[in-house]
Amino acid sequence: MVETDQPGFLRLANPIMWACFATICFVALIVWFGLAPTCDGDLFPKDECPPKWRHLYVAPPNEVGDTLAGLAGVLAFIWLIATVLLQSVELGEQRRVLTLQKEEMEEQRKATQDMARSMAAQAHIFEDEQLERAEKRSKDALISLISSIATLARELKVSDENWKFELKPDDTSEFAVFGNLSFGPFDDIDTPDDEAYVRQIHHGFSDLLQKLQNSNRKLEKRPKSERYLELHRLFDLACETQSSLSLAEQIRFEKLKFKQSYDELGTLLQSDIWDVQT
Repeated sequence: MVETDQPGFLRLANPIMWACFATICFVALIVWFGLAPTCDGDLFPKDECPPKWRHLYVAPPNEVGDTLAGLAGVLAFIWLIATVLLQSVELGEQRRVLTLQKEEMEEQRKATQDMARSMAAQAHIFEDEQLERAEKRSKDALISLISSIATLARELKVSDENWKFELKPDDTSEFAVFGNLSFGPFDDIDTPDDEAYVRQIHHGFSDLLQKLQNSNRKLEKRPKSERYLELHRLFDLACETQSSLSLAEQIRFEKLKFKQSYDELGTLLQSDIWDVQT
């Protein structure tokens, strides 16, 4: 259909326009036939040829009715065709509008899906950023705890808070070597690297527990538990960071044996080996 800026009834392919044109042509044809002269000796003198409309004017009513019915039928047929064509055009327009609406809805659906995918991607990015921040905070906390644990362990090593068994009369006994000798969990650890120092604390606690369990002598010197309780708390804080560490940092965490050191120090703290004044 040819689209113009004119009103609908003036469009080139508009059925109303063609119906009006056909009606005008038909009316013009009727007028032309009505004005055409005809000679009928039965109604008018032989020398007189009036136009055909005068014959209709003097015709019997049934003939006038038939003539008018024929003219009205032609006009009705013209406008019936125009109505059918107009409905067809309107249906075509409706189909076109529905097609456009469908395309628009499809575009909106695609835009919504793209927006949903974009929001999901942004959510994943945000979650990844949050996870990275949490992992960084846990890593920084773990580094700080490693330094604090190593520092406290070195202070305990150089202090007098170590153990010493009572002397036995028989110096040849199995544990005579420990007489007059102080021993502690950090005696065999000697490294300036904090991480390497913390990694070896587990072995120090394990060896200390074994010495205390294998000896049948009482302790002559008992350390105070306050600083060991603080060390146990630091190990506990380190264990709490494990769940939020990255995979690489969790592997590092496992190598440092925090959980083993925490459990072994907890066993020591529950033993009857501490200064009774504590």
